[in-house]
Parts: sequence; C-alpha cells; structure tokens
Amino acid sequence: MGETTHHRRPWTVAAATAMAVGVIVGGIVGPLGSGTAWAQASGPGERPSVDHGVAADHSWTAPDHTVTAAPSELLDDALADAASGTGDTAPVNDRTAVRVATWRVDGEGKPDIDTTTTTVAAAPAAIAAAQEVPGVLAVAVDARTELLADVTEERSRVLPLTAVSGAEQNTTVDPLTGYQWDMASLAVDAAATTTRGAGVTVAVIDSGVDGTHPELAGRVLPGIDYVDPANAGATAGWADQNGHGTHVGGVVAAARGNDVGIAGEADKVTILPLRVLDANGAGYISDAASAVVAAVDRGAGVINLSLGSPTSSSVLANAMAYAQSRGVLVVAASGNGRSYGSPTSYPAAYPSVLAVASIGPAGAVSPFSTAGSYVDLAAPGEQILSTVPGGYQFMSGTSMAAPHVTAAAALWLSIHPGALGTAAGAVLTSTARDAGPAGRDNDYGFGVLTLASIPVSGAPGAVSSTLSMVVDRSVVTAGGQAIVLAIGRRSDGSAPAGQLVTITTVTRGVTSTRVVTLDGNGMAAAPVPIPATTQISASWSLSVATMPVVVFSSPALKVKRSKAAVKVTLKQAQGQLVRLQQKKDGRWVVAAKAKAKRATLSTRWHTAPGTYRVAVSSVPGQVGLVTSSWRVR
Repeated sequence: MGETTHHRRPWTVAAATAMAVGVIVGGIVGPLGSGTAWAQASGPGERPSVDHGVAADHSWTAPDHTVTAAPSELLDDALADAASGTGDTAPVNDRTAVRVATWRVDGEGKPDIDTTTTTVAAAPAAIAAAQEVPGVLAVAVDARTELLADVTEERSRVLPLTAVSGAEQNTTVDPLTGYQWDMASLAVDAAATTTRGAGVTVAVIDSGVDGTHPELAGRVLPGIDYVDPANAGATAGWADQNGHGTHVGGVVAAARGNDVGIAGEADKVTILPLRVLDANGAGYISDAASAVVAAVDRGAGVINLSLGSPTSSSVLANAMAYAQSRGVLVVAASGNGRSYGSPTSYPAAYPSVLAVASIGPAGAVSPFSTAGSYVDLAAPGEQILSTVPGGYQFMSGTSMAAPHVTAAAALWLSIHPGALGTAAGAVLTSTARDAGPAGRDNDYGFGVLTLASIPVSGAPGAVSSTLSMVVDRSVVTAGGQAIVLAIGRRSDGSAPAGQLVTITTVTRGVTSTRVVTLDGNGMAAAPVPIPATTQISASWSLSVATMPVVVFSSPALKVKRSKAAVKVTLKQAQGQLVRLQQKKDGRWVVAAKAKAKRATLSTRWHTAPGTYRVAVSSVPGQVGLVTSSWRVR
C-alpha cells in the first residue's frame, strides 16, 4: 500500500473537506539595490473598530461526506484540481506519488492523522481502506503547490558571512544595515531600545530556520520537521534547504549590534521553527495546519505564515480558529498574485488572521502584492536583505512583509507581559498610517505598519502608571454587551490623552479584542460582549490591568427603589460582594454592603437623601458591575 506515517494532533481540528490543498510561499526574489525611506502617507481616514474574536469550530466531531464518498470520486477530484492548477502545479500521472490522509478520533477523544503514500493506480484502494478506519472523520487526498518565487540570477547571489567588504561596510556595527531601508523606515532603532521582544516566542512555519546562523544562534528552539520527521531532537526544524524560512527568521530576529551583517526588528525573541516546505518551497496543507496547532501548544505568542494557497481548506481554517481561541496572533502574507487578478490567498483571507500586503521603498504598494478585502496591513516587502544559510540575500514578496508585522507584535507583547497576541494585532491595525484612499482599502488595509505603539525606553510616565477598569452594568444591551470604562493615569497624576488601550475579553474560551483611545481625562469607553463569566483585561504601553468579572444576564440583578429604602436581589450570587454606594464630595463611598453566601442574595437597605448606586464585584476593591445612579430627595 505504501509508507504510512502517524501524527498525533493535540487539538480537535475540524474534519477536512474532500481535499486538502498545498502551500504557496509568498516570496519572490528581486534585484539588489539600496533603498530610501518611504513617503509618508496621507492623513488617517475613518477606521472601523477592530475585533479579532473568532470562535473555534468544533464540528470536527462529525464525519463528513468524504467518509462515504466513492474512492474514485475523491481521487478524480484531486486529479482534476491538479490538471487545472488548483492543486499540483503539474498533472498527476500513474508514476506520481499520492498522499492519502485519514482524520480520526482516537480512544481518548483526540484527533489523529494517518498519511499513506501510494501511487495513483493504488490510490482508490488506499482511500477505501482509510474510510474503514475506526473513528474516521474525513479522508483527504493531499495536494501540493510550489514556492511563489522568481528564481533569477540574483537569487544565487549570497553575501557570505566572511566576505562583507568595500561599499557593503556601511557601518562599523552590523555592517549591512545601510541596505536595510525597511528597518530605517520603521524607525526600529528607537522602538527596539525597550525590551526588543524578550520573553516572546515567535513560530516561523516555513522551510526551516537555520539555528546555526550567527545572527540567530542561541535563540532558535528545537522545532518540528514535517518534511523529514527523521530530523528530530535539538535541531529539529533547523534544516533549511530553500533559504526562505531563515530569511523570514532574520527579518524578525537577526542580532543587533553584534558587528555582523544585518539587524532584525525584535532580536531578543525566541524562534520556534516548524518546517513544512521542502527545498523547492513546496508542502502539504495538512502539515501547515499541524504546525499551527503545535505552535499554539508550545507557547508561541505570534505565528508567522509567509505562505498561502488560492484554495481554502477547512483543516487550515480550523487551525486558525484554534490559534484565535487561545489568543495567539497569526500573521500571514496576503499573496503575490496582483498580476494574475489578485486571487484570494489562504490562510491570509481567514477572518482571524492578520493579512499583510507589501510596499516598496517609496511607500507605494508593490506591483506583485495581492489586493483584497481581507488585507489588514502593509509593510516593507521589496528588496529586503536578510539571513539565509551561509550568509545574506535580498528577497521580495509579501513573505518578507509579514515578518515585519510579526516582529512588531512581538515587540508589543514583550512590553505587555501576559497580554494576548490577538491584542497586539488589534493595536497594530489601529496605529497604522493610512495610505491610499482615506480609510481602509484593499491595497494597504488599515494602513502601513508603524511602531507607534512601541514606547521608546524612558518614555515619560513609564514608571508607576496605573490603568483601571469599571464595567457599567446599567448599559447592558439585549445582545449581552456592556460598557467597559478604561481609566489611565501617569505616575505624576496626569491624564495620558491619546494613549491607546487594548481591552480584551475571554468568554467561554472565545477571545475578543478592541482598541480605544483615552480622552483628555484619561478615560475611554468601549462596548464588549459579556453574556456570562468573563475575564476582562486592558493593556497599554505603560501598564496592564486584569479583572475577572462575573456578569449576570438580566434579571439576575434586581434593584427596587423607594423613597427611603432600596431592595437588592441577586441570583447566581455566591461569593459576590454587593455594595450600596453613595456619592460624597464627588467620590463613591460604601454606605452598606453584604456578601452572598448562597446562590441568591436578597437584602434591603435604608437610604437617606443623596445619590446612590449598587455595585457588585467578586474581588474586594473593584467595581465589577454597577447600576445607574439615582437620587433620593
């Protein structure tokens, strides 16, 4: 029948549809040349609120139609896609290997993937056998596509580690930085003086990352090699026979100030290499999905996917949903198909993914960069000099644009310990510099990446600044939304007007993120979905606040007022602290309080003339829920 491999999936991804498609890498190689800073974009336009909350799909537990479909039908679909260019780049014939993937549930309720490699002639029998596997959810014929690269003579020119000389020695520290127009345009030197990405793990799902390169040595973890599983152990995922993955890794994390080569954007991050592409830049979509799940489970805060396919796959879509449900940011190249009519590229087009287009040194969208309604940001992607095994190389593509955004997210996360990667994505889209038509457009998305959200070391008020929150129960809507009021103060008591605050909610495992701007009083309000027990956190460049809040669906909290008394009834109340607050000298003080020891609390308090409200909290000293105020005369 052929060679069979077995991979355990630690998460329940959804059942695959009839066919898992292959992977196209979004990198092309362009000419050598020095760059200039891009032209500043026009003024900011209107931007819709950013909400990256997407629930994971657990429909994987039901077998799909591929379990009962005729084996010949599944194979014919694969052959038709291959012949049309949807799957393989060349038609499949009897001498071409076919990989049949079986998705099943094991005895512990976890999904397993078995892959069998066989010939076209033997494929129907292999598919039929896969359909009989106990617990099978889906059977798929994996397809492959190839690296989107312009393999020109320039690609073969590698600037070696030992031969950086003459005009290439532009500086005495990191001598090739003079060629890095991308880092200069982003003002990375200023932003990187903070934490430089320390404490953040970035997963690079690509052709491997060379952990022996002097620019990356000591910061590349043992990963996973899906192309050659025999490459295991401490250097798994390091074998990069193409160079693309190491190039991406260098944009993110090449060492700064080491007197060698270039400088990366976030050089203190740790790289998790997950190799899914071979020497030709080709790979299987099932491996890419496996790598996303592995990256999440191994603690990555940001995942970079400088690859794509014109065909959507439920396997990959659910891997994206899994990452989103865990608060991990996925950044993907938008695609290099502009000259082909900008076909939609996946995973970039999935709603939970931050899709990145490319710009050149002049700030204009690159001639190859795919346009689409799913584009979120644009970043430098032309003539990008970065690391490859044995030296350095210029490459161009949305593949090169994506890691600039990935690194920016890592910088933000490193100064917000405990914050979610998805929050970083929302901040970056909100601080982008508008370009093209005012507001969001299909070329630049919300605009060109800036590092405005990354404070320079020693920024005013960076020490002992506070951020607090109040959830206003009085404005809960029928849809289960309430208003969160964020209140920020610097250490000197001043209000940080214009400061961006990211509000993140986690409800039943689903993460949602919004970004608000503090006004002249250091306050901002945002509606958030809180239909049940919800963890709410807020973060900014100066401080982080986290508040567990229990929000009860109406009519769990009832407040009945009379002229001289108020009766409060609270259901699902055990452990909650209920306080009657009175406003005195502009401040709310506790007039009476009660702690619920049972599921229902009912209490009655007398009220003298004054202004009152009722507050409920599970944490003493915090206001979790508040009613609107009323006056007793």
